[in-house]
Parts: sequence; C-alpha cells; structure tokens
Amino acid sequence: MSRARSSTTPDGPPRHKGWDAETLLDLALGIFLERGFSETSMEDLARAAGTHKSNFYHHFPGGKPELLRRGLARGLDALDAVFEEEPATRGPAAERLRYILRRAVEVEFDLLPEVALLLRLRGNSEIELHALERRRELTRRLTDVVVAAMNEGGIRSDLDPHLVARLLLGVETSMTEWLRRDGPADARSIADAMLTLAFDGLNP
Repeated sequence: MSRARSSTTPDGPPRHKGWDAETLLDLALGIFLERGFSETSMEDLARAAGTHKSNFYHHFPGGKPELLRRGLARGLDALDAVFEEEPATRGPAAERLRYILRRAVEVEFDLLPEVALLLRLRGNSEIELHALERRRELTRRLTDVVVAAMNEGGIRSDLDPHLVARLLLGVETSMTEWLRRDGPADARSIADAMLTLAFDGLNP
C-alpha cells in the first residue's frame, strides 16, 4: 500500500511501518476478495502486511469478522449516501435516477473490493445478513425513484419498477467482476455507457 513504509530486518521478512486502520482494512479486503473470506486467516493477513497479528487486533479487536463488517459498511455507507446528495433529492425523478446511477458507478469504481465482497455474500453470518438487508434497502430506495419517474412520464411505465431497479443495480455492480482501475475505461466513460444503454431503452 502506498501509505505503508517497509524496511528489511536481517532475521525476518520485510516489516511494514505506518499501517493504520484504513490501510490495514484496505489490505484485508483485497485479500478477502482474492482468496475468499473463509479461506483467509489472521496469520495470512499479518504475513501480507509484514506485521504481527496484534497490530490487526489493536485496530480490529473483533478480528476477521470485524474487518469484514467494517469493509462492507464502508461500501454500503457510500452507496447509501448517494441518495442523500442534493441532486438525488430534487428535480424530475428521471434526472434524479440518472444522477444516482452515475454516482453509484463512481462509488463502485472507488470501492471495488467493498462492493465486490458485498455481491458475494450468502447470509452465512449475522454480519452478512445485516449487509444483505442493507443491500435490499438500497434496491427499495432505487425502486421508489423508478416509480416516481414512471409516474411523471420520465421513463416508460410498462415494466415492473422493482425489476427495473434490480436490473439497473445488477448492470452496475457486475462491473466489479471485470473492471480494473488501471484499465482503459474510467468511471465517467463507464457511467456514460451504462446510462446510454439504460435510458435509450427506457425513454417513453
């Protein structure tokens, strides 16, 4: 990680200094995504960071479950906050829908591991069940905007609004499976393409 500094000791692996809670969380989420949450141990995380497990437990006393909970919350909080931004709360519903979808792409681009892990949840723990309920709430909130846009005549109204909301979110979040931040497409171009595809098919 760019915020960590390393130095090599003569009797062991490189030791990283400067790890804080956020950088340790970043590292853990990346490893969970690569190896799987269940398949990753605290020893694996400490080894990857070049530090001791105690450093993780200092910041995350709950260990792996707390790392997962805080990572999922970071992604969900960011997505939830999009709905509270002023352009998402005022004006024609179709424009609010466009704004929410565009901002969601930007959030997902910035928080790829968090969103990718969110999509892989199966409800195997209380942490996962809570995150899944929050994900369903995001779908419900988007559905409300879709319904409003249909009622205003901003988008076609012959489709099930809940299905439309789920399809739109599905198209967006699926990018976490193939997107690379160092690839040729940036968040803006991806959002432009997604909105063009969606709204060309939704115009009344």
